Amino acid sequence: MSNLLSNQKFIHSVSPLVASNGHKLPTESLVYKGEPVWAYILHNIKNNMWYVGISTQSPEDYQTSSNNKELMIAMSKGEITRRIIKVGHNLEQMKKFESDLINDTNADKDPMSYNLSRGIVSKKVIREPRLDMMKQAADQILEHRTLEGCKFVNVSLDNEKNIKNDKGYFVEGSYLNDMKSLQIRDKDLDPNHVDGLIEKIDSALGNLKVVEETTKQKFLVIVLRDRMVRGEEVDLRIGGNHTFKAIEKSKNCFVMPTLNVPKSVHSDWTDEEIRALGEYLNPINSVLTLQSTEDDIIKTGVVLANQFGSDSESIAQHLNNHNLSSKQRTRIRTNITVQYNKQKELQEQPKNFIVYENSTDKRIQDMVDQLKKDYHTYVSVLSSGKLSVGDVVQRAVKEIKDGKNNIKRIKLVVYHPTQSAKNTFDTKWKSMIDAWDWAVDKEKIESITYIEMPHLKEEI
Repeated sequence: MSNLLSNQKFIHSVSPLVASNGHKLPTESLVYKGEPVWAYILHNIKNNMWYVGISTQSPEDYQTSSNNKELMIAMSKGEITRRIIKVGHNLEQMKKFESDLINDTNADKDPMSYNLSRGIVSKKVIREPRLDMMKQAADQILEHRTLEGCKFVNVSLDNEKNIKNDKGYFVEGSYLNDMKSLQIRDKDLDPNHVDGLIEKIDSALGNLKVVEETTKQKFLVIVLRDRMVRGEEVDLRIGGNHTFKAIEKSKNCFVMPTLNVPKSVHSDWTDEEIRALGEYLNPINSVLTLQSTEDDIIKTGVVLANQFGSDSESIAQHLNNHNLSSKQRTRIRTNITVQYNKQKELQEQPKNFIVYENSTDKRIQDMVDQLKKDYHTYVSVLSSGKLSVGDVVQRAVKEIKDGKNNIKRIKLVVYHPTQSAKNTFDTKWKSMIDAWDWAVDKEKIESITYIEMPHLKEEI
């Protein structure tokens, strides 16, 4: 086995490589499992020089695309080892990963790097989220109430809050009323959870320390200061929404434990990373806090799939960052794929596609009533999204055989819930219905035919 292939079978740690500007390069060597694209580092074990690259070829067949003469000489001397540092399914995303790493290390200017250029990547490509970094940030916040030197402070509400009818509220003009909230869940707040927190706070006369000591409930409000949201710079609350609301409504509490994260810390975080951080601040195995649910995790997974593709490594990484059983993981991954495909199908559906509520839709029933005017015709409604033509025809044939009603013809009314269902009907089910019609005894049943409900609105 050559030196270039010696590191690809096992995951293990190696001595860290550090660029001249202090940026650390990835140190973990990953197992290649046939992914379409992978990134690697070539490491000169003699002088500690390095090279970053990506490939879509098999590691067994591929060496490097670099034309650096010094690297070629070192390779010919057997001084170069390779480790795979990232695998994925999206070439453009991997190009972005390579470009970002080269930029972060200033590789094309670093005397210890073999890279001669910064790489080329489409401006439209957004780098995949650094989910592990967000998980570490969430853990640091939850365990130590700090993040990169920022610490929680008890912000006084003496001038921000008032009381009416035994309930607190933020006064008009308070900056707290203008604070925006990142909505991770389908429903931003659970009223029952808020009420439970208010009761605990007021029973301790607003002393949050007492509540924490007796219930282990941590009160955390995390705010990204001056975050750009839809073209507007706002203070964005990404954690502690229930704490925030409970403290506002509490009659006795006049402090807000807040971790302010300045723009200098979060400016390079993407929206997907912030969403993940907000979710990790409510871990699924939490007991006292309102935890993330499977629906929350699926929702974030669909967001990642829409942005980076349903096969994105980010989804697997996101699931790894939750305390999930193997059954949960399989169930959630399946739901992400199903919901993503549904969204994609709706996005690709023609704008003038006709949507029917169900088989009882008045437009369908009007068609059925019209056809049933012929007493000798058996009429049944089918959705092409869940066709069971055989059952319907067999039921009709049995009625004819048993002599119930004087049925001579079978007519199926088919409506299409989606464009893909319409496509399946055209390619698969039409020929099957025709086969039924061909197979029946014409002396007993004159015909088995179908009529399709319109699926596209007429456009001017």
